[in-house]
Amino acid sequence: MTFTNEEIEKIFFSALCDGTHYLGGYGLSGPEVDNELYFAAKSKLEAEGKDTCQEDIWMQALKDGACLTIFDEEGDGEYTSSITIQDVYERVPMCREKELLNIHNEEYDAEDADVLIQYVFFQEIVFG
Repeated sequence: MTFTNEEIEKIFFSALCDGTHYLGGYGLSGPEVDNELYFAAKSKLEAEGKDTCQEDIWMQALKDGACLTIFDEEGDGEYTSSITIQDVYERVPMCREKELLNIHNEEYDAEDADVLIQYVFFQEIVFG
């Protein structure tokens, strides 16, 4: 299945909105963007009159060249991972078809979002 970059961004945005709360249960924190880049992305969105929820800011920062990072807080750092927008474009389509199509068709739940986030950050399902 082939998606445009715009569709991939929408899919990943949806997963960020509904799947990041699982990270704490895995001993992870984030996602985070460098503070300066975060506030630059927020200012850009505000200047354009667009939404500035956390997920919108993360996506804008990614599109502006920032890395989005999750941190392994309970382990030895093995699961600390950073991604770029190019990683998102390459890895979202690698997600299992069931979860990918559920999110694309807006018929998903938080578990589908969690699976997609793991595929993007780890290129496999590591937790759960």
